[in-house]
Amino acid sequence: MKKILFLVFLSISSFAQDNDVESSKDFQDKLNKKFSDSLTSPLKEEDRKVFEGLDFFDIDEKYIVKAKFKKSKKEQSFKMKTTTNREPIYKKYGELFFMI
Repeated sequence: MKKILFLVFLSISSFAQDNDVESSKDFQDKLNKKFSDSLTSPLKEEDRKVFEGLDFFDIDEKYIVKAKFKKSKKEQSFKMKTTTNREPIYKKYGELFFMI
């Protein structure tokens, strides 16, 4: 079955996974260091002081998906309703094509 995922917003740094469990662990380590560092952490100071690391599921290689990314061109911005009255503006960034 062919699936298409439309990317609307990227909230974390891009990460190129190369089907390697070690690269996933490296990514998790880098993310934990970012959260621990006072200059890059999104955490409040009192939360960062007790931060021991993010919780991650165990890496299971059977769920690693190879995908082809196609960046969108000249996309129009659009508002998206939320569960509140807020309507943030988004822009389609691209599409991922993959098989499951």
